[in-house]
Amino acid sequence: MASTLLERTRESHEEIERLERAVCADFRHEAVTHKERLAQNHRVRSMLDDAATKAKRLVRASHELPIRNPKHAKDHHGNAPPPARIS
Repeated sequence: MASTLLERTRESHEEIERLERAVCADFRHEAVTHKERLAQNHRVRSMLDDAATKAKRLVRASHELPIRNPKHAKDHHGNAPPPARIS
């Protein structure tokens, strides 16, 4: 089980890549009958939905990370700090 944010992020990226490879592998096998095409489409759609869900979670997690650069920091109201004065 991944314990740190970095490990969870890496794990999610790997899972998305695994799903993408699985979709490609599934499409390499040509479905001949309508029933096979329908089943293939359902499998692929499920894998793509899973990948999209994981990608959305990654984006949400990246927005929740603390910003280390004070130039891009915002307060809890979403306001940027005033520009630094150079004297």
